[in-house]
Amino acid sequence: MSTAPSQAPIALLPFSMVYREILIFWRFTWRDWSAAIIPGMLRTVAALCSHPSPSIEFVLGALGRSLVYFILYLYVFNIANQITGLDEDRINKPDRPLPAGLLSLRGAYIRLFLLAAAYIYVSVAWGVLPWTFLWLFVAAAVTFGRYDRYWFTKNIVFIGAGTFAQLQAGWALAAPLTQRETHWVLVLSIALGITINLQDLRDVRGDAATQRRTMPVVLGESRFRWVMALITAVTPYVCWLFDFQLAFWAGIALTVAMFYLAGRILWGTSKEYDHKSYMVLTYIFCGSVIAPVVDASLDRMRLDLSIF
Repeated sequence: MSTAPSQAPIALLPFSMVYREILIFWRFTWRDWSAAIIPGMLRTVAALCSHPSPSIEFVLGALGRSLVYFILYLYVFNIANQITGLDEDRINKPDRPLPAGLLSLRGAYIRLFLLAAAYIYVSVAWGVLPWTFLWLFVAAAVTFGRYDRYWFTKNIVFIGAGTFAQLQAGWALAAPLTQRETHWVLVLSIALGITINLQDLRDVRGDAATQRRTMPVVLGESRFRWVMALITAVTPYVCWLFDFQLAFWAGIALTVAMFYLAGRILWGTSKEYDHKSYMVLTYIFCGSVIAPVVDASLDRMRLDLSIF
């Protein structure tokens, strides 16, 4: 009697497990790639461009390290954040793995500890451990420390610090850090920490129900939109005051983009629209990270053309 039919599910089991893990990872992280993985890797690209003539092996190795590092950077934080934010997610984001029943709390904790161990291991191997420890401290404070319940600590203090750790690590994965680069990252991190308060417009109902003191809850949604629009509009000018070095064209592009975002904040009338506004902010963030590289490339092109 043939046993092939009963063996088939066993043979397919590894593929099913891999698919399930990919699905869980996607459901935990899909909203945040443009705020975590993509800008981190773009920062590594910027660091690679600081080398006069890096080899293909070095470039591919740095990009591979960056991809692995920032996947872990995002995944560790989001698991911790969603473990402690389960009540809010049942209202605001029921598609996430825990409220959707795709994963148990026990399974989430197991993945959190394993991924954090892997994150620390690769950080030691790749020489970015201080930035990893800063990010893990931020993740612990915001989630298990419950500092995400207050808009100032959640966004300005800890997201600002987390962004600083992110961009410093992204550079250090491919090149030595310099005082100029550190200053540039510090200004950008503070600017993002202030403007990213707009993300909480998407979650007002769940935050109010669970007594979280986000800025839209504290100020009221209507007043918050005017305050946040004003802050967003003046951010490019404030960055310029603190010597946020961008080329003239990039500064103009940043100003136009932030004015557009300020308008979106005022026009927003739905959770879906406000989510898209938050995504616009993450795209502006990514553009700011890569702008110095584009400018340097344009300078090289102009130099090459001047030879002819």
